[in-house]
Amino acid sequence: IAVELGREMNLLDDELSDVYLAGLLHDVGKIGIRDDVLCKHGPLTPEETQLIQQHPEIGHAILKDLHQISSLLPGLLHNHERFVGDGGEGSQLINFYGNSPFKGRNCKAILCDATIS
Repeated sequence: IAVELGREMNLLDDELSDVYLAGLLHDVGKIGIRDDVLCKHGPLTPEETQLIQQHPEIGHAILKDLHQISSLLPGLLHNHERFVGDGGEGSQLINFYGNSPFKGRNCKAILCDATIS
């Protein structure tokens, strides 16, 4: 979905590649979340929600030493950011016109993918 959105946004091939890889990797941090929380049926408690919200930081810690994808790391860390900048502890206000930690256009595509997945 993110790549298709990127095509509609006229992203360059290398940007589409980044969007594709980030789409694959954006939830890798969930490997560090307990199964009883990840697989829970029904609403999460506030504590469980707080645990789930840690997955971008966990994913960043897992992937930070892979230099081949270093350009993706800021976007993966901030992929749940909201327009108002309240995407969690340490969040940053994203300006989708280019001042985000990840290129604004790519970050927008990842956010759409993360919302749907």
